[in-house]
Amino acid sequence: MSADARVRICSLVGLVLLLRAAVGAAAEGERQPRFERLENGLRLGVVEERGSPLASVQLWFEVGSAADPADSLGLCDVTRRVLAARGEASERLTAAGGRVESRTLKDACYFATLLPNDRVQLALEAEAARMKRLSASAEAVAAAVATMQRESAAAGGPGNGAARQVAGELFEGHPYGRPAFAEDSLPRLTADAVNDFARRWFIPGNALVLVVGDVDAEATLARMRELFEPLEWRQPPHVREAPLPEPGAASPATQDSPAGDVTIAWLTPPARDLKNAAIDVLMHRLCNPVDGPLARRLAEMGYAPPRWRREQWRSAGMLVLETAGSAEARAAVTEEIERAVKGVPNEIELNRARALARRGRLWSRADFGRRALQLGWWDIVAGDLLLDDFERAAIRRLPVRDVQAAAAGLLHARQVVVSHREAADRDQPWRAGSAGPTAAQWEAALQAFETPRSIEGFDVEVKELRPGLRVVLKRVPGQEQTVIGTKITATAMQAQAMSALMAVGSELHTVDEIRDYLTYRASEIYPFVNRRTAGAEARPSVQAGLLAFGPSEYAPQLIELQAELLRRPQTSPQACARAAQLRQEYAESLRLAIEAGEVAAYVPDGFIGLTEFSPAHPETAEAIRKALTALQNIDEVEIIAIGDFSREDLLSAVEAAWP
Repeated sequence: MSADARVRICSLVGLVLLLRAAVGAAAEGERQPRFERLENGLRLGVVEERGSPLASVQLWFEVGSAADPADSLGLCDVTRRVLAARGEASERLTAAGGRVESRTLKDACYFATLLPNDRVQLALEAEAARMKRLSASAEAVAAAVATMQRESAAAGGPGNGAARQVAGELFEGHPYGRPAFAEDSLPRLTADAVNDFARRWFIPGNALVLVVGDVDAEATLARMRELFEPLEWRQPPHVREAPLPEPGAASPATQDSPAGDVTIAWLTPPARDLKNAAIDVLMHRLCNPVDGPLARRLAEMGYAPPRWRREQWRSAGMLVLETAGSAEARAAVTEEIERAVKGVPNEIELNRARALARRGRLWSRADFGRRALQLGWWDIVAGDLLLDDFERAAIRRLPVRDVQAAAAGLLHARQVVVSHREAADRDQPWRAGSAGPTAAQWEAALQAFETPRSIEGFDVEVKELRPGLRVVLKRVPGQEQTVIGTKITATAMQAQAMSALMAVGSELHTVDEIRDYLTYRASEIYPFVNRRTAGAEARPSVQAGLLAFGPSEYAPQLIELQAELLRRPQTSPQACARAAQLRQEYAESLRLAIEAGEVAAYVPDGFIGLTEFSPAHPETAEAIRKALTALQNIDEVEIIAIGDFSREDLLSAVEAAWP
């Protein structure tokens, strides 16, 4: 047997063992997938997730904007919008306590409802009605077109700026490179066109109905059969897949742009390809601010950290990196990728990159609704919902050779370089990126932090450990990422200290040491100051504190680290002066970003976590020192934990951190 054959056999055996491990974990844990296909072609799926009071009912169609005719861009989205408004289903489900969501992706459309387990029947009935033969009126289509135009204008126009320019050049001649819609297509988005498109694509043979939650699979499938079997069968569409562009450079090198930014984009594998996990680890290895060689080189040149994201679809993917536009910065990108082909990172560097890649997966599964929706995406777009488990398991043990192969693949992949300034687009929950949570995720976490008793109907335990120290525990089975909040009843001066903590660290650990610790453990910490609502009673104190996110196994350590920062902040003159300087620099960068229509989405050097400033926050070194010193007198503390954690471990950590 040849050496190559032995390598192939060993690789296959390893793949089978990993897949068995992922399937075994699913069988023992939250995920019990059951699928069947009806005679009309519709696929039914049920995933049992025990312990959740909620259920997710989803209707997916294997058609997205990539299926639009070239002269009718936006037709799929308009059809989906007409179906979303059909029969006022969304209003009825919302009135029943559901949260309704619908979107058009490149390869798929979905309608999803998150609601209590005992109301699954209502959502299934709504989706069965939605799947009946469509006969849209001209008024309904006009309303859908108008909504699409308004949303497109709010997002920056049909092409969505330079982001679409990059995709257009990288996927030249391919549907993935086309904008979501075009103004000259509007006259062709008629009721007849929508009805014809729906009759071709929005049919049972091209769809999946998926239920995720603490439900009985047999009983749920039986009810689904009753509702969906009467739907008529129609021949599923057969479409030849468009060929992807050839590898190699797709555009000539952009001219040196020292005052602006450039976007470099590479063609990457499709969603089902496990090489994407290696690409994520590679990019975190190169770009992370603690020990990333590319981030370090750019910082030495005086440039901001590089920002990157990866998008993946059924037939291909795209890696996008934004950095400074100078020739030296662009050369650094190429050189560091070349070094990664042969370089061998040490164990700490590789583990940090793995942890950061894992953090991205945790954010995509941060709550039940998003976990459930992601399962539908993996099945429809990637081809198998178990790939989600498999990819996350693969990241934990990804070998160096796979990271090296990912770097080599980028060197030979199709590439474009475009000069511009535009914020990264991370609106899809399954996109990977170098930043922390998106604005929507951050706001959802803040809401959970402020109102822990209303989180998705889960039981809450409130425990008074001693006068002035209270713990609120909300266990969410299956939620791998735990939210830890330490709230204090703060004076105005103490509240001002929260953002300063991100730049000074503690008496025991420097900012760099804490950031090193957090990134290695796929965790993050942010400051929090409660915003008073209009009409609220004036109070001499506010709610303030620190908010942390990380894998459940690190929840006790996050509690201890928050207590260390709040109880023992670093107040030396040098630290406070440095914090004042960083505050001024960061505030200026935020001002410039806002003027450019961007949002600074990364944690800048010198800070533990992403922060925000207002005129009330201390600006001078002396003001920062006074605010931090005020933390010596903390009267009331509330620790909030949301996730799938060990109750005993958390209570022990709180008692040790707040004696």
